[in-house]
Amino acid sequence: MCCSLIGQRCAICRADAREALEEWQEDYNWRRPHSALANMTPKEFLHRKAMDKMAA
Repeated sequence: MCCSLIGQRCAICRADAREALEEWQEDYNWRRPHSALANMTPKEFLHRKAMDKMAA
């Protein structure tokens, strides 16, 4: 009984950690400004690139 409860709790901890990591990764990769992109977020950079391509 005790081991199964501990196992369930560990599974919940792993799921929580996975969710937190996915949120951090999304923020780091898409919402955070990058100096290599002229301090734009990747979404802003892609939008600007698309607009420049349409204007050309």
